[in-house]
Amino acid sequence: MVQPEYEGKRVWILGAGFSRHLGAPLFHELFSPEMEMLVAAEYPRQSGFERLHEGLSQVGREYARGSGQLVLESKPVPAAWQDPEKYLEVLSGWAENPESAFAPYRENAGPGFWSRLLAASLRRLAAEVTCCYSNGRAINGERGLAYQQWASGLEVGKDVIVSFNYDTIVESLNISGLFTLLGAPSLTDERSFQGKVPLLKMHGSVDWKRVNGAIQQCGIDETIGDDRQFDEFAMAIPGTGKLGFSQANQWLWNCAEQFIQGAEFINFVGYRIPETDGLALNSICKSIRRRCESSKRIDLPVINIVLGPVPTPERARAEGLMRLLLGEVASAKQWIKKVHVHDMWAQDFFQVGGTLR
Repeated sequence: MVQPEYEGKRVWILGAGFSRHLGAPLFHELFSPEMEMLVAAEYPRQSGFERLHEGLSQVGREYARGSGQLVLESKPVPAAWQDPEKYLEVLSGWAENPESAFAPYRENAGPGFWSRLLAASLRRLAAEVTCCYSNGRAINGERGLAYQQWASGLEVGKDVIVSFNYDTIVESLNISGLFTLLGAPSLTDERSFQGKVPLLKMHGSVDWKRVNGAIQQCGIDETIGDDRQFDEFAMAIPGTGKLGFSQANQWLWNCAEQFIQGAEFINFVGYRIPETDGLALNSICKSIRRRCESSKRIDLPVINIVLGPVPTPERARAEGLMRLLLGEVASAKQWIKKVHVHDMWAQDFFQVGGTLR
């Protein structure tokens, strides 16, 4: 049973595609030479990243194709593996259990080496996802016009933002009534939803810090500082870190599920429900399924999917999932359709009218 405070909302589910137009990197672009140059230009006085490069060289560059084993290059270069998600997944496992590291790497790794390397990698990740907009030019310039229009059209008590991004672009848009949840909402918080635009950051944030088990906000300079320890980051990184973050912050999923279950509109903008993100897939599908079980066809939510103008397997998969959940065939007449796929980018969707109803 959904509480009244969670009903009738317009839920925005944001992924990497939301931030892409403003210059934020997609996950596969992290730790690249291009991002290294951007970080150096934006944070010229930030030290420590050269030590990250040294560490990355020790870890190796590629995940050997087809072999399933890690291999060192004969002449390591200062770059991460070609698959940053796999790199962070493996590295987080080694930081948690150093004995699980590939044998050749254990020989030269001293106490705490993998934890320090993971901390350096997360510092670099935070710098990369923020350097594109930290100076305000992207958000306040021409590229940000559609986002500003979207932000100005959000309504307190109506709109809810569920973001899977680490960046703080949403927070930088000066949205009226924006309320970032940092902990399980109290009854007072829930009652205040009618006068707020709640923001749920499902994978944490670059401006969050873990202190004695609780989440606090901090500045980006503190996040990328040399003294930041890996267990102070409040981000759900691939591997054991994502599962651990989600378990420690189950309230986030509980809250998001309530909003989705009671939603009138669900807008997937730049979020394709990655097949590697099993927690999100389970949570979203479960919430929509429960809504369908307790509602008549006419009362089912309208679902908008915005994943670019070009048909892709990811877009087809997202559409198929939603149609299956709502029991809607692809040939349904337009006027009764609940699932709508828009052949456009996020900025196009926002430009149509700020917020599509």
